Amino acid sequence: PPTKKNTTGSSKWSLDPSLEVSLRIKAASSSTGDQKVQISYYGPKINPVQALLYVTGVEISLSTDITRTGKAKSIGAKKGQRTWTWGPRGQGAILLVNCDRDNPKSSTMDCRDDDVLDSQGEDPRPSAPRCPES
Repeated sequence: PPTKKNTTGSSKWSLDPSLEVSLRIKAASSSTGDQKVQISYYGPKINPVQALLYVTGVEISLSTDITRTGKAKSIGAKKGQRTWTWGPRGQGAILLVNCDRDNPKSSTMDCRDDDVLDSQGEDPRPSAPRCPES
């Protein structure tokens, strides 16, 4: 369906099975449910029905403990993260990678021992993300 944008105020769209509404919050919420969207369903022969959708904006931080000191530190990328685009038409990814140890009592990193401790029976291996070639 064609994109319809209305950044502020109210607007009316025909209820259609292919209608998709996306919300974007530009800042993290100060409390749970502090933003809301009013949704009204109406038709020529029915009384309007209204619902409120409470929305909470969360901040995602990709800071990590790259120095292995036990404390996650921002490495100056936080400013750049503000310009990232998320969602189906966005770019970038969040890559879930292996933790240091499956077992806190292990003396070696997870990928270097012979113990298999995850539910799929495979020991996770280090990963190296790469950009796809265009």
